[in-house]
Amino acid sequence: SPHTPQNAIRLSLVGSEMCIRDSGIAIEDNNISSNRSNDDLNLIANGTGQITTKSILNFDNTYKEKVNTLSSATSITVDCNLASIHKVTLAHNTTFSLTNLSEGQSVTLIITQDSTGSRTGAFSSTTGTIKFPLNQNALSTNANFIDMVVILFDGGQTLGTMSRAFQS
Repeated sequence: SPHTPQNAIRLSLVGSEMCIRDSGIAIEDNNISSNRSNDDLNLIANGTGQITTKSILNFDNTYKEKVNTLSSATSITVDCNLASIHKVTLAHNTTFSLTNLSEGQSVTLIITQDSTGSRTGAFSSTTGTIKFPLNQNALSTNANFIDMVVILFDGGQTLGTMSRAFQS
C-alpha cells in the first residue's frame, strides 16, 4: 500500500461531494472544521486581501470583537486596523487621531477619566472632520466616569456619536 506522509492532505470523492482532510482541518459537506480539540479556526487573507462573504453571515454562538488597550498621552493614534474597540484611561488632555478607518467601518472608543477627572478630548481622522450631532463631542469630566464614542466612515462623511457619563 502507498505510504502517506503525516502532513499530507487527503482528498476523497464521496458521490458528488469532495472531502478534504489534513491533521488540523476538514472541509466536508459545506462545513469547515478544526480536527483538534480547542483549536481556533482562522480564515486569513494574505497581503491586502480580504475575507468576503457573498451571503448573510449567521452566528450560532457569540460574536466577539477585538479590544485594544491604548496608553494615555497628549496625542493618541487609534489604528482602526488593530481592533474595532479601543479603550483608554485618560491621565492627560488628549487628541484622538484615527487612522486606517475604511469605508463602511466603524470604531468604538471607551474613554475612562482617571481618579482626577477633568481630562478633555478632541477627535480627528484621516478620513476628514468627524461630525457629531449638534457638535456635541465633549467628554464627561467627573473622576472615573466612562464615555463611549462610536465613529463611522461611510465613504464620504465621518460621523460620530457619544454616550456619556457611565459611572464605574
